[in-house]
Amino acid sequence: MRAAGVGRNDLCPCGSGRKLKSCCIRGAATSIESRAGWLYRKIIGNVSRPPTRRYVEEMIDMAYERLDREFERNGVSLFVDLVAFDREVLGRFLAIDGQLLPADELELASSWLGSTMRLWHVLSVDPGASISLRDVSSGETSFVVERAGSRQILEGDYVLARVVPVGAESSLMSQAMILTSHQRASAMAMLDAEPTIWEIAAWLIDANAPPRLANRDGDEMVLCHAIVQPSGLAWSDIVPRLDKRFESLEVDEWAEMGDIDGESIVRGVLRREGDVLTVDTNSTERLEGLYEALRQIGIDYEVLEDQRVDPAANHFGADNISESTVRSDPTPEMLAHLDAYMRERERAWLDEQIPALGGLTPREAADDPTRREDLRALLNELKSHSKGLPVGVGRFDSELLSRELGMD
Repeated sequence: MRAAGVGRNDLCPCGSGRKLKSCCIRGAATSIESRAGWLYRKIIGNVSRPPTRRYVEEMIDMAYERLDREFERNGVSLFVDLVAFDREVLGRFLAIDGQLLPADELELASSWLGSTMRLWHVLSVDPGASISLRDVSSGETSFVVERAGSRQILEGDYVLARVVPVGAESSLMSQAMILTSHQRASAMAMLDAEPTIWEIAAWLIDANAPPRLANRDGDEMVLCHAIVQPSGLAWSDIVPRLDKRFESLEVDEWAEMGDIDGESIVRGVLRREGDVLTVDTNSTERLEGLYEALRQIGIDYEVLEDQRVDPAANHFGADNISESTVRSDPTPEMLAHLDAYMRERERAWLDEQIPALGGLTPREAADDPTRREDLRALLNELKSHSKGLPVGVGRFDSELLSRELGMD
């Protein structure tokens, strides 16, 4: 119903700034809750204007310099959100463009001034509808109406996001970043320091660095396979030297053994295949150590092939990691070596003290009601890292671990 005394060409009383005939002549104005997404897009659109745009461009340049690769699209959206909601940037937008906004939108946008990224623990999820969150720092809970992110976020996750009031509701406006257990501690420290948008951007860049797999020695995981041609000695002289220096496994097969906390581990395997010796390890440091060990026992050789594959990069499709690297798919021996390592690490992980679990082991955390939510977040993290990789190819079997811990 048209308000009394308001003509078709008069300004609409809803405060939109438009004429009644172009606004609410056919009925009541739409709710502020239904227009909040459009308001957010107006605020984000402000970032495309110079000179504000250069802030995002500088963040992207900083990301490229530190990561030596393009920043992911989701990461760029977080940069845009950071700049758009910077107090100075948003304040300038409201001062200049606020007069063009309906009164209720201006009031809502003003309430967002000073909002910050916060770390939230996901208490429950209704996919496609809503998320229940708890602020990790303050303990404050928030019921968020959210349709897109609630299809990817799982109960037990920890997310970095901006939650803002929208009328009688709360809404998760920005792109939410699901944090790993390792990221969570540094995120809390970063947020507690009341960071600038540049400090948050730097943290986001570091957090988006490729995951690092490490062996028991702490070396970065690189699947190494080499073929060397001994020279100057007959095999009748070579084999006794190998038997003395390394541990014999089978005929013409030897292992470089090591000790970590009283546990015997295999650092590499050497095999005689015809007139050559193959060498398999899971790090560059171990491969170079085996090369040196051969020299120390008087075995001269020529390297015929040297393959080094990063299992965390592009599903074994990474570019060469050194000048000596031969670009190739991993050999069956390399995959078997990695698979054996991952199964060994799975068994050990269940009984290791995990900092993200307060120093408890996963088995202990499963039996501790105060730590089960942290354990669930950790298992969610393992599941997320496993997407697209078959079991054994550089990943834990998260479903098996969940069943073992009674968390499925």
